[in-house]
Amino acid sequence: MSGLILALAIFHFFVIVAFPLKSSIDTHIFVAAANRILSGDVPYIDFYLVTLPAVQYLHVPAAALGKALGINGASVWLLLTWLQLLACLALCSRLASMAFGHRAAQYYQLLIPLLLAGLSFSLLLTHDFGQREH
Repeated sequence: MSGLILALAIFHFFVIVAFPLKSSIDTHIFVAAANRILSGDVPYIDFYLVTLPAVQYLHVPAAALGKALGINGASVWLLLTWLQLLACLALCSRLASMAFGHRAAQYYQLLIPLLLAGLSFSLLLTHDFGQREH
């Protein structure tokens, strides 16, 4: 089972890094604004925002890491989002083992590769993460 999870994680990494433009346009707009914030520009004074600036400030760590690594900040944001998803799945597995015992948690852990496989299929379609386009 851990081999399947590792293979899906490598697949996610490859698709996200190889096809960063497949993501939602919002991600790229937010990362571009975060890059401007990193360069010292002030939202609403030096550049226009449609949304409140909290979203752009949340993208600043991904933009900074992208600059440091020399890759697209949107790819870093997507990778961090997938890592958060994997951490949530691991936490849910741990909570299930604490709440229902080891035997019930063992069945719950079988859902993790199934969920990752479903997310892998949806990853081929888009990196949207359920965002709503206007």
